[in-house]
Amino acid sequence: MKKIQIVAITDIEHSSPRIPNLLYYLDKDKYELFLVGANFAEYLTKEDLPPDFFERIKTSFFRRKINIFSSLKRNIENSNIISDKGKKSTIYLYFRKMLINFLLSINFPDQYIFTVNKYLKNFNSLRLKGDVLLLSSSPYPTSHIAAYKIKSNSKLDIKWIADYRDLWSLNSNYSFNSLRLFFEKKYEKKILQLADRVVTVSDPWAIKQGELLSRKIDVIPNGYTIPSESYNLKTNSNLPLLKKQKIYILYVGAIYFSSQDVSMFFNSLKNIDMDNIEIHFIGRHSYELDLLIKQNKLENNVKQIGKLSRAESQKLQKLYDYLLFFDLKDDDGWVLLKFYEYIGANKPIICIGGANKTAHKKIMHKLSRGKILLNEEQIIDFFKSVQKLSNEKINLEDSFAYSYKTQSKKMENLIDSIYNN
Repeated sequence: MKKIQIVAITDIEHSSPRIPNLLYYLDKDKYELFLVGANFAEYLTKEDLPPDFFERIKTSFFRRKINIFSSLKRNIENSNIISDKGKKSTIYLYFRKMLINFLLSINFPDQYIFTVNKYLKNFNSLRLKGDVLLLSSSPYPTSHIAAYKIKSNSKLDIKWIADYRDLWSLNSNYSFNSLRLFFEKKYEKKILQLADRVVTVSDPWAIKQGELLSRKIDVIPNGYTIPSESYNLKTNSNLPLLKKQKIYILYVGAIYFSSQDVSMFFNSLKNIDMDNIEIHFIGRHSYELDLLIKQNKLENNVKQIGKLSRAESQKLQKLYDYLLFFDLKDDDGWVLLKFYEYIGANKPIICIGGANKTAHKKIMHKLSRGKILLNEEQIIDFFKSVQKLSNEKINLEDSFAYSYKTQSKKMENLIDSIYNN
């Protein structure tokens, strides 16, 4: 039986860890796997990908000469403009936000649209014949546009799955003006009409996206990467020494200050004796977080320890007593990637604030995993009595249901349904 050739059209700088993992666990006897996208070397390491990834998947990368937002973030991180004066810091943060929002508003549909022809060129260089299935994945929409053009221009009978790891025009992270939103939706509908299947990561998003496109949307949730057992944290990493007598809590990744109850959490901490508690944040340095730490005089107990690779982050999570999570206030279909990693770490989760009923809270209830703290009173009560816990109460089989290995099987069933029909 001839294998189906699956070609992922995506930049894994953005679609990792979802797409690399969903591809990696597909049945190698049924599929031949390819990946076309921008070179990721500046943003990911081989340890961030499944083991032997490049032996399993044939890749064709192109170089992206312009990356506006990465350059902007890099310049901001290297900037010394932030001072200890809150006023100066607040003004700087305001203008930085204004600049980013302005750039987002003028990039249609996104800042990578100039790479569409690079996708086409690299796909054509594969010289494929027979059954070909494209798997495009946002962010950003450019990947879907490239897949649309490949399918439109090819003489092959190409099938196409458009994967919405993030939504396009309906993305709650971007508040487009009404004119921009009108054209964005119109363009999105035109592009997606050619897709054989459209996939997203949660039921609420599937309903939302289905209403826009007037079609059925399949759901394949995100998951956690199964880490390599042979990987060890680097001895030269700038990691804090964890003392046995203290309780250590870890937060991983980006913070969405407008969508999460971060200020409420810090307002609560200033009323607690924190001598025996330390909270660490890993990820890009956040000046907004710095301000909150200083304003609440928590410099000795709350620390930013820098950005680590995904593999380092996953290993580190297993060393902490609790994992800290800020739930979302206004999007019940957005399940953050870090939440799946927390599940895979098999540690209790402290869930702060957000809406009363979210996908995160439903999963926590289902797994009986950690504590949900909705207001300042609950936060104060919990932290006043917090204690170290053992791992004995964590069900590892329940966690495995949320792994990418499990989710990849759902993708395989979806692919089979396209060809069986």
